[in-house]
Amino acid sequence: MSQSHSVVINEILYDAQGDANRDGHISPSGDQFIELVNISDGALAIGGWSLSNRAGVIFTFPEGTVIPTRGAFVVFADEPTGSGFGGAYLFSAGTLNLNTDGDTIFLHNADGITVTSTTYDGAVGKESIVRSPEETGPFRSHSSVRSGRGSLFFSPGTRADGSPFGSAFATGLRGGEGWRLISSPVRDTRFNDMFGNFWTQGMPGSDVPTGAGSLYEWEFGTQNNFSPIGDMSDMMQPGRGYAIYVYEDNDYRTPGMQGGFPKVIRSDKEENQSTVRVAVKSEDVDKNGKINQQEGFNLLGNPFAVNISAHAVIEALQAVDSRVNANLYVWEASAGAGNGRFAVVDGSEKSEATITPFQAFFVRYTGDEISGTVRFDRSRLSQNKNAYPETRVETKGENNLELTLGDGNQFDVYQIHFQENGQVGEDQYDGYKLFSLNENALNLFSTLAEETRLAKNILPPLSSMKGGEERRIALGYDVPRRNDYTFSWQLPDRLPEDFQLYLIDNETGQQIDMRTRDAYKTTLSLNENRSQSSFSGQERARPTLSKYNINGKSDRFELRIVRMQKEVKQAEPLKKDVVLSPNYPNPFNAQTQMDLDLQEKMHVRVTVWNIVGQKVATMKDEVMDAGRDHPLIWNVPANMPSGIYICKVEAGGSVITRKMTLVK
Repeated sequence: MSQSHSVVINEILYDAQGDANRDGHISPSGDQFIELVNISDGALAIGGWSLSNRAGVIFTFPEGTVIPTRGAFVVFADEPTGSGFGGAYLFSAGTLNLNTDGDTIFLHNADGITVTSTTYDGAVGKESIVRSPEETGPFRSHSSVRSGRGSLFFSPGTRADGSPFGSAFATGLRGGEGWRLISSPVRDTRFNDMFGNFWTQGMPGSDVPTGAGSLYEWEFGTQNNFSPIGDMSDMMQPGRGYAIYVYEDNDYRTPGMQGGFPKVIRSDKEENQSTVRVAVKSEDVDKNGKINQQEGFNLLGNPFAVNISAHAVIEALQAVDSRVNANLYVWEASAGAGNGRFAVVDGSEKSEATITPFQAFFVRYTGDEISGTVRFDRSRLSQNKNAYPETRVETKGENNLELTLGDGNQFDVYQIHFQENGQVGEDQYDGYKLFSLNENALNLFSTLAEETRLAKNILPPLSSMKGGEERRIALGYDVPRRNDYTFSWQLPDRLPEDFQLYLIDNETGQQIDMRTRDAYKTTLSLNENRSQSSFSGQERARPTLSKYNINGKSDRFELRIVRMQKEVKQAEPLKKDVVLSPNYPNPFNAQTQMDLDLQEKMHVRVTVWNIVGQKVATMKDEVMDAGRDHPLIWNVPANMPSGIYICKVEAGGSVITRKMTLVK
């Protein structure tokens, strides 16, 4: 093994058995990664440098890539998403093809000269290998480096203990220009300390004090809305969250683009003290006898430099008052192919979800006249068994129904979970709909009553319905412009035969059988009280959680769930002539695969369609032999936009479809 004087390969995951890139899916090939650290005394320009293994070049770094001193950079196979990678710079190779039986990894500079290389023997399985001591020592299994501290099997972008490279504390902001919700894990921090390198405006001490505001706090009382902070020299309150509009250009006064993405927030201050107390409040401001609209919401944040348990946060809130919704609401700027949404993070007792350092989140008290102080204890909040669970994507499975609304570019998702703790009507486990902070986003939700909108509805199990019983769920939507939009859906994996599901369009009179169709395209109009955005350049609208005065009860679309009167006796399952596996990975960036099982020789036609019903690819159109060895691989053209795609397989008189999500 040769040793670099400027870069070291610090961690490798070649036998992936966990969701290392945090895209919500476990993929043995897609979750592979290589972590490197710049150990030189200065910034390192690595544009044109390449990573190789024994099979050849596996990734070339984009021109203009600069890694700061002591900075980490990670190359994943599939696109990484979410947070929790420290301040590391992240890249996606599409595929790494790391050999699980052993391989050699090389880093070459732009002239083809080897900067560093390392060889591993493949002896460690299901977890990464990481240097110990980090950056200088030999490779060991990740769990042995973290012995006695929980089931930590990889830590891309951070040290094995979760701390960032370089500064004491760091986080990376990725994606593109737009709103972010941030909290501070360190004490005695002013807004200037946290955001001084960003372009800010609209308050004293900012780059343009008179411009449209770009930095907000959550205001209680009569507004229950975002309010501009007072001054950039004001102190950030530990345990509180703040909304900042992150511009791509760090300095509009200088010609050209300054900064770009990713942006890294770093701090060498001391971590907040082990106990943080934060004031919380809920009040029926409009005195209508209920907590509705934006009442009851509090914008909090992880006050520590460790992952904290979502369930432990809910427990701390319940100590103030038991009337609290059992979810945290985490803003994801790039979700829905850039549409943006608040992910509903399960904070119930069964959940293992966590909130990463620097991450802010909304919580909601559902009772009136609540005022108190929540106590966040570091040791209690950080006692989670798994430091890297997915917090971005809600769990999918056999008991979930997922409905998507998209325009061919962006999309939003509404979910129904059928589970034992579910109730008909509003309950503490339901996930409220917080509107996207992006100005021209679309929003999909269900409505229970005036001003009560849900992004995730927890209902009782389907088995609790009697023969002849039906449930109707009113759907609401908010779109930025009059246009053609498509509803698509994924039904529960094991939907009993005696259940029928329909999407009802009361305006056209259509009742779409969701078992026999997987999409419905129609024209939707702008809501009456919403006007199209005309903001451009540095102008920004104030962020809000409900944004537009929409009628709370929609009368156009409904979901209808019916259990047939006569129970269907289950016969022995017949062996299918054609079996198609789900595509993996999903979501995907450059390539996805399905496996086809044929009981006999037959003609097979495989096509890919976009969400608006246009065919974009033909993968197969040929006679195929019987057997299971039929991989169907879609290599996505570089110009194909992000979004939902439908794979259609026609074989032996059968038609099978799969919904696939492309994210770039």
